[in-house]
Amino acid sequence: MKKQSIQTQKRCVCCGRFFRPDNRVGNRQKCCKRSACRKKYQKAQQQKWREANPEYFRGRSEYVKKWRESNPEYQKQWRAKKRGEIQMQIPPVSPIKSIPLKIRADTEISEIQNLVLSVVYAGEALWIDGRGGDA
Repeated sequence: MKKQSIQTQKRCVCCGRFFRPDNRVGNRQKCCKRSACRKKYQKAQQQKWREANPEYFRGRSEYVKKWRESNPEYQKQWRAKKRGEIQMQIPPVSPIKSIPLKIRADTEISEIQNLVLSVVYAGEALWIDGRGGDA
């Protein structure tokens, strides 16, 4: 069963403009999709909640202080455990597979010059030919 689309428009509680509510939210949507309105509405809702729940954040620090005094080694043990988990999660370093390079060139390798090279992968080796190329 599909949700019916909301065809009615509502007035934004922040800016007063009319907007079409999102179908997923329906009648619960109070403000338009503009970021300034959403921020303003969210701030107002948070302030309203804090006023309705003034004791929520009070007294928690005393509780935590008492608990930490009764469990002084907890933080050190927790950190040591986390460090161990982190070290266990790092995969072991695997060596890079080495491939021998076979170079056929009439020039010395130390010379700096423009050189057309053709690279061919054959079996377990890469052949770099200094004579080839279509140049």
